[in-house]
Amino acid sequence: MAVKWIPTGEKGIRYYEHPTRKHGVGRDRYFSIRYTLGGKTREEGLGWWSEGWNLERAIAERSKLKEAHRTGQGPATLEEKREQATLAKADAERQRKLEESRNVTLADYWPVYLTVAKLLKADQKKETSWTAEEGLFEHWLKPVLGDVMIKDIDADQWDRLMGVLVDAGLAPRTRQYAALVLRQVLSFAYSRKLVPSPPPQARDVGATLGKGGNRRTRVLTGQELQEILSILAERDPNAYAMTLFCAMTGCRFGEAAGLEWKDVDLGAGEALFRNTKNGTDRTIPLPDTLVAFLADLRSQGRLAGPVFLNGAGKPYTQPPQPFRDTVADLGLNEGRGKRDRVCFHTLRHTAATRLAKAGTSMPDLQKLCGWSSPVMALRYAKGETDTMRKALDGLSDELLRPSKVVNIGEKR
Repeated sequence: MAVKWIPTGEKGIRYYEHPTRKHGVGRDRYFSIRYTLGGKTREEGLGWWSEGWNLERAIAERSKLKEAHRTGQGPATLEEKREQATLAKADAERQRKLEESRNVTLADYWPVYLTVAKLLKADQKKETSWTAEEGLFEHWLKPVLGDVMIKDIDADQWDRLMGVLVDAGLAPRTRQYAALVLRQVLSFAYSRKLVPSPPPQARDVGATLGKGGNRRTRVLTGQELQEILSILAERDPNAYAMTLFCAMTGCRFGEAAGLEWKDVDLGAGEALFRNTKNGTDRTIPLPDTLVAFLADLRSQGRLAGPVFLNGAGKPYTQPPQPFRDTVADLGLNEGRGKRDRVCFHTLRHTAATRLAKAGTSMPDLQKLCGWSSPVMALRYAKGETDTMRKALDGLSDELLRPSKVVNIGEKR
């Protein structure tokens, strides 16, 4: 059924009435405008009176379009205007979603990155590579930076991560690999405009392999170690317990963090470290003082689960922050080079050095510290001057016994 258009008295504006629907006391009206564009008459509907359209608004809308025709600025038709409004709305929705995605944490973004990256690099990486990267993320990146918004991961956050990796005694290659994984995630996010800038270069965050590798030169003196333990005992008993254990056994941080009460035999004075860095289990003897300390710790009611828990009652996933705070408060790293700075791994280095100085044999040193190769034990069993002198004195005593004296200056 054809509609009956009714003129409004204003040029180019008319309306028709709805056959039944009313708006107020009169029938609802549908307004439209007519104008000439490119020599052709064009008519476009505006909308219903009940939707907010009236004569005054129709006049204003037609005037805007005429001005656009004249100046060439802005949409020249209602269709074009509506298309622009639709695009603007879509852009706003995209921007809203982008802002939401920028407020995602590293832990929340990791599955997104991993899913897409596996598709994009399916022909570049083996499954073992992805497994290794997932392991690094779960064990190190997530505990340290998992709750940080990816857009907020800056130099300070990188320093925090690398500090934890060093404290934990990770090999340079492992630290480099962990940094590579984080750089890949941030580069991926940057390409999708989720972070404001590309990630820093590996050399700028201390994740490259330089000369000297992971070898540390710092050994804590007895006084330094006592000062650290004394402050920790007051500051954080949990961190104190973990630090004391590592200092007295020379174990790795991960070994202490993963130690459970079921693997501690106080009667035999032994502790079993399961699935250590070299992939094997290792049992070590415990000194009597440490057995007494652990017995007191156990008497507090924790008979199962991890031996060492942090202040929140959860297993340690990274070296205790109170340890680093204490080292900073004591100024132990002031004016020191990278390889001469105290970190949590220094406890292991100190223990190994003292064991070597005490005359521990290389096989025993290797077994106590859990090295798969005697090469590491050789680093510590360097040979002290006094020890070598005593050894040579013993050799000379043997050679110069009366029955075996040989005048090395006598000519034959």
